[in-house]
Amino acid sequence: MGRLQAILGTAGVQTVFCKDGEADWLLLVNGCSRACLEEDFPEAVASPRCISVEGGHLDHRPVAEEDLPRFLWERIECS
Repeated sequence: MGRLQAILGTAGVQTVFCKDGEADWLLLVNGCSRACLEEDFPEAVASPRCISVEGGHLDHRPVAEEDLPRFLWERIECS
């Protein structure tokens, strides 16, 4: 998360990492493509402000690990 936080910081985006509470975005970071967190937050997954990382995938599309922070930023910036 450090690389993503650094990229967002250079763009002037404040990041606060928390488990509960109100947020502008919800980032689900799963360890594998099974995406178990999506089952825990089904109502949030339907939101355009929810991003799911599933192992080597971003919103169920394959992404190289080194490209993940850039694609996450582009996803946030374009929404």
